[in-house]
Amino acid sequence: MWVATASTTWSSHRPTSPTAPTQTDTDHPILFDHPVDHAPGMLLLEAVRQAAYASAFPRRGVLTDIEMRFFRYGELHAPCWIETAPAPEDVPATGRIPVLVVARQNGEDVFTATATITAKTATAAPARVPTPP
Repeated sequence: MWVATASTTWSSHRPTSPTAPTQTDTDHPILFDHPVDHAPGMLLLEAVRQAAYASAFPRRGVLTDIEMRFFRYGELHAPCWIETAPAPEDVPATGRIPVLVVARQNGEDVFTATATITAKTATAAPARVPTPP
């Protein structure tokens, strides 16, 4: 379902299960820019990002917030499962869709996160990029 690699995204379909194993590309030049013996925080953030978008689908939006609590290191050579609580079916009036994401490894929580997808609205103005002088 969700994987923490740059080569796979899951925002194009809604998964049938709220749980998926991570698949780690240790050759990724950004997520693994130096040798490590544990799952780097950037990798875990990417897992949260992909899980949040997949859980919120088919609703479209932008990831605007992530709040995470880490409890232990994630090991690279043991299965780590990413679980989500289903996003609400109806988008709240605020347009903010909260998604709970938990990583479990060897029966223990590695982290918990709440990711917020802010729904796109038809009346929202497009973001403007400042023009350099």
